[in-house]
Amino acid sequence: MPRRDLPSRPLSEEERHLWQQITAEVQPLHAPLKATTPAPMLPRRPMLHPAAVPLPLRPVPPPQEAIDPQMKRRLRRGVLTPEARLDLHGLNTEAAFAQLAQFIERCARTDKRFVLVITGKGPEGRGKLREAFPRWLDVAPLSQLVQAFEPAQPRDGGSGAFYVKLRRLKD
Repeated sequence: MPRRDLPSRPLSEEERHLWQQITAEVQPLHAPLKATTPAPMLPRRPMLHPAAVPLPLRPVPPPQEAIDPQMKRRLRRGVLTPEARLDLHGLNTEAAFAQLAQFIERCARTDKRFVLVITGKGPEGRGKLREAFPRWLDVAPLSQLVQAFEPAQPRDGGSGAFYVKLRRLKD
């Protein structure tokens, strides 16, 4: 494929001679090709697949239960900060869902009540992770662990992040 940034011209006698010298010294590699066998497929653990959650044809409605007003006030003032953070940037939906499920479960088991999940905004504020996030929280087992969620304050990521309030686990 010719380079478009250089004008097409014939090689000079000196360039042609140099090229012949270089190519005369080149020897092809005769390395034997290793026969590779494909690795055996491991059985996948059963896990809720994000594709199992139907995509709505309209924007996702706000959560049924929002974070309480006192907690919102403490957030605005900077008195309350998330106890843990998860950044899902750069992940596909399947990997992001798996990471989110593990993160929420781990936080709930370690008695964390308030966490931050960063999904990113996506192009024009319509990122796949951002739009899928509310649906993921509506599905078990996450729906049993999450009490409320809503978009974060600008200092914590704004509309590209969510505060998540976790339920207390019963002993």
